[in-house]
Amino acid sequence: MSEKDVFSGATVAYTAYFAYVKTLMNEIGKEKTLAYMTQSDTARGTKAGAEIKAEAGGKDFSVKETMETIVNMATGIGGIDTVLEVTDDRAKTVTEFGKCPVYEAGKALGMEDEEIETLCRASSLPFLDSVVKQLNPNLCYTVTAFRSEEYKGCVEEIVHRTDTEKQ
Repeated sequence: MSEKDVFSGATVAYTAYFAYVKTLMNEIGKEKTLAYMTQSDTARGTKAGAEIKAEAGGKDFSVKETMETIVNMATGIGGIDTVLEVTDDRAKTVTEFGKCPVYEAGKALGMEDEEIETLCRASSLPFLDSVVKQLNPNLCYTVTAFRSEEYKGCVEEIVHRTDTEKQ
């Protein structure tokens, strides 16, 4: 299956998911729907991360190994992440415009950028952060810029968590 086919398939799946989410928002409200999304995606990410770590023998992943894992996961759903920077303490990537099936699905449903960002921050972000925390409890995943004009996409980082974030 080609990269284009994977991207198209993921976009179709996310379009159906977001259509369901919009219906749920109309029925039970936005805040409750977002809370359920976050709860569900956090649990999914925790499970996925634990499985990946177990397959690797239970070792804590380095920042670079964690970033590579997340980039591979994105590739698996047709997303394309470009690595901007990798150090021992931080990895910075960008999902370029036109290469994110989640964003394209939102646009296909007529969503504005703000609405898509809200859904991403309630679902994809908690999912990926949970995966990262399973791979190494000292790391966290953040989106530092949604749709950055400077970087031509969404900027994501994997960094060491501060002591207050670990509590």
